[in-house]
This record gives sequence, C-alpha cells and structure tokens, in this order.
Amino acid sequence: ATRRIAGDPSDSPPVEVIHSSRELAEISRDLQEAALAQHSTNTKLSAAVEERDQTHRQLRQVLLHLDDKVRERTTQLEQARKVAESANAAKSEFLASMSHELRTPLNVILGMTEILGERTMGPLNDGQAECIAAVDESGRHLLSLINDILDLSKIEADMLHLDIQDIDIQAVCEASLRFVQEAAMKKKVAVLRHDLQRSGELPADQRRLKQMLVNLLSNAVKFTPSGGSVTLEVSQDDEANTLTFAVIDTGIGIAPAHLGRLFRPFQQIDSALNRSFSGTGLGLALVKRMAEMHGGTVGVVSTPGLGSRFHITLPQRSAAKGQSNPPVRVAPLLKPALPEATITGQPLILIAEDNETNVQLYLGHLRSTGCRFRFARNGLEAIERAVADQPDLILMDVQMPELDGLTATRRLRADLRTAQVPIITVTAMATADDRLRCLEAGANAYLSKPVSLKELSRLMAELLQARSPASPLNS
Repeated sequence: ATRRIAGDPSDSPPVEVIHSSRELAEISRDLQEAALAQHSTNTKLSAAVEERDQTHRQLRQVLLHLDDKVRERTTQLEQARKVAESANAAKSEFLASMSHELRTPLNVILGMTEILGERTMGPLNDGQAECIAAVDESGRHLLSLINDILDLSKIEADMLHLDIQDIDIQAVCEASLRFVQEAAMKKKVAVLRHDLQRSGELPADQRRLKQMLVNLLSNAVKFTPSGGSVTLEVSQDDEANTLTFAVIDTGIGIAPAHLGRLFRPFQQIDSALNRSFSGTGLGLALVKRMAEMHGGTVGVVSTPGLGSRFHITLPQRSAAKGQSNPPVRVAPLLKPALPEATITGQPLILIAEDNETNVQLYLGHLRSTGCRFRFARNGLEAIERAVADQPDLILMDVQMPELDGLTATRRLRADLRTAQVPIITVTAMATADDRLRCLEAGANAYLSKPVSLKELSRLMAELLQARSPASPLNS
C-alpha cells in the first residue's frame, strides 16, 4: 500500500527493516486513511472543477444573451430616438402652421381696423369709431393669447431658445412700464418704480425678460382697483449675486389656499361660472418657465384684500457698488408714436402675396401715398415680375405656392438685375429663427403678421429713400 501511494518503488532507497508487525499495521492503516482522504479531496476538487466549468459555460451563455439584449435595446433606443425626432419635427411643423393660420386672418382684422381708424376710407361717427376700437382691442387681445399658447407649446417641445446678452435693466423696466401705462391710466392706478440695484446690466434675453415683466405688471393693473398703485421694484443681492424684479400691487390679493395653483398652465382662481376677470391662466405659467430657463426662480407673497408681491429672481454675473435710488413716480407715458411715412414720388411696388385679402389691405393703406403696384401670387411669378418690371421695392410673403418667398428672395439676390431691389419680408412666421432666416435669405427688413401698417409705411419710406443709383442699398 505504501509503494502504491509513493509511486514507483524501484528508485526508492532501502528502508530500515521494521520488526514490529503492530507498528507496520499502524503505518498501513495511517497510509490507507491518508489515501482515502486524498481520494476524497481529489473527488471534491474534480467536482469543483466541473462546477467551475459549468459556471463558465453558463456565464458564456449569459454574456452571449447579454450581447443580444444590448443590441436589441440599442436598436429600440435608436428607434425611440427617431420617433422622438420625428415627433419634435411634427411639433415644429404644427406650431409653424398654427402660427401662420392664426396670424394671417388677424393681420387682416387688425389691418382693416387700422385703416378704418385712420379714416382714410371716409369719416366715422362716434358709434362707428367705438366699434372699430372695440374690434381692434379684441383682436390684439386674441393675438396676445395666441402668442402665449404658442410660446408655452414651444417651451413644452423644448423649441424656445433664449438670446442671452448683457441688457440695460433700466431700459427694459421703462419699456415694460410704458406697455401697461395706458391701461393703468384708464383705471386710475398709479404706477411707481423703485430701484435698489447698483449694477446697470444683467445677462438675460431682453425680449423674454420684458415679456415676463409685462405679464406681471398687466396682472397687477388688472387686479388693482381704481385709486390703487402698482410698483416695479428692482433689488440686488450682492451675497447671492442675484437681481430681483418685484411687482407689488394694492389689489384684491390671493387667498393662501389658491397660491399653489397660480403658476400652473390653464389654472385660474375664480370659477368658470362666476369669473370676474378675463384670461387663460397662461401668463404666470410662462413667467415661471421663462425664469427657470434663465436659471432663476419666481415667487409670490399675498394677503387677501391688501395686495400681492410677485418676484422674479435671476442670477447676475457681477455686481458694482453704488448708491440706491429713492422711489420714483413714473409719469404717464404712452408708446412713442412712429414717425409719419414720407413716401415721395410714385415708386413701383411689387406685392408678392397669395392671399387676396392681404393684398387689398396693403392697397387700402398705400393708395394715398401715390405708389404704383404690380402683383405676384407665388415665388416664380415674383421673380418674373421683378426682372420684367424692375420695381423700386418688393413686399414678399414667405409661404406661397409653387415657390416660397425665401427661395425667391435668394434667387433675386443672385441675379444682378434685381440684387439691389429692397425687399421687406411680411410673413406670419414670427419666431426669432424665422426673422434670422429671412434676413439671411437677403431681405432688407422683416415684419411679422399681424403687421402695423404705420411701421410698414415707415420701413418702405426708409428703404426707398436709401436706394439711389449712386448709393445702392446693401442687401
């Protein structure tokens, strides 16, 4: 047994002869027990090795299956990404279409009321003038609602982008106050401004900041009774490096139970059956979303019967030292009147517009200026008429059949015969990106529908005056 355990005994040295048979038996028993223990260990080791091999085989199967799962999941994610991109593209197209379809009839409504209000088509009695003013006011209210709905839709679709620049705080505040001054004067509500900030600039989107302030100021004026006051307060926190715009009113106030609903879209405090104030409930929701896009916050403190304080806090990069300004009363200010148009001579105007009502609108406003007119119903016809008639100025719509206005503008700019003709793009495409696209295509100016006819006349006069053979107008 010892030799079997030890292996080949032929090379083993001689072993001292053991004379005790009992000792020999004990050695044999011990060796046999060692052999059994080794055999058991080997058996366990063999089982462990087999289990390891089986585990490795299973792991290989899992890895192969995992690779399949990863490939499958990657494919699903890619499909989901394509679906999301398609959905965003559909949203973008829908918003553009909605903007165009809603603004186009509003352009006619507001434009016709402007023409009638100017009395260029004949005198109006007092009752007719009041009706025209009511139509104009309702149309502009509808336009503001459309803008709010489209802006909220763009934010939800992650399509609203900010143009962050260092802006003049005082200029934005004054412009916002001018916007609500007329409504405040009608209600006999005093408008105040209280400046506590020391830095005159703020990194923000000027248009969106003004939109936020006008929303808060308009609400404050609407909910403040006659004889009350609305204050725009601007303060600065040097430690937090923030700037806060607060709109404080002495209005009806808000009950604590209703404060949580204020910044939700389409939420209003008064019930649908006994509402005292008009509105869609979108204004404060837009303020909150736009403030958050700036990296800021909004908040409100209100006491029923005593008034409310809405505030917007935005981050500020730097703060300069200086003195605080005392409260100042803002004198009644109206929007500055646009200068009168001075179209001289008999310029030839090409109107590229497929909507006949819009064409009649422009004609009704411009006939008294002495202008001559040519017309085109699509982009191809606009190019043909521009080359053949050599107009002094072109009013170009964008969405037209056969060839759109942007492509037509590019082709006109590429043709030496029409490269210097001033082009004003008049379109229902009303976003900042739309404006940039029109200008990049070669338009000299951009107006979004509904357009102010006075602004249109002013632009036409400036472009016609700037164009001369000695000094061609740059596109």
